[in-house]
Amino acid sequence: MIEKLRGEKGASSVMVVLLLVALLVFGVAALTTALSSARLGQKVSEWNTAYYAAEAQANERLAEIDKAVNEARLSAYGFETALESGLGSLGFKTCVEKKDGRLLIGYEAKSGGIAIDVVLSASATDGLKILQWKERQ
Repeated sequence: MIEKLRGEKGASSVMVVLLLVALLVFGVAALTTALSSARLGQKVSEWNTAYYAAEAQANERLAEIDKAVNEARLSAYGFETALESGLGSLGFKTCVEKKDGRLLIGYEAKSGGIAIDVVLSASATDGLKILQWKERQ
């Protein structure tokens, strides 16, 4: 009876089962990695879409403010008065503060959880300059 237990019959079956289990583990790990990569890719795509939409909005608003600054520079009512009037007629909120003889103009552009804060400097002689262009989530 001891001789029967020492035989190698069935050893190949055990090896095949162990090999199948190892292949199954590697397959599940590869599938998990692929799914995680797909989810991460989707999040990156959504973030990029939101960021570029916010940036486009910020650029559109910058163009509108630049137009208001140029019109104020040519105005007979005085630069500051004309600029504040022009900014008030825009379709979005701006913050205006006077500092060192210049007007600081701030605004925000948002899209999908991404915001871009912009601070501009405006003067009758120099026109419009970008002081800050900052993204936040």
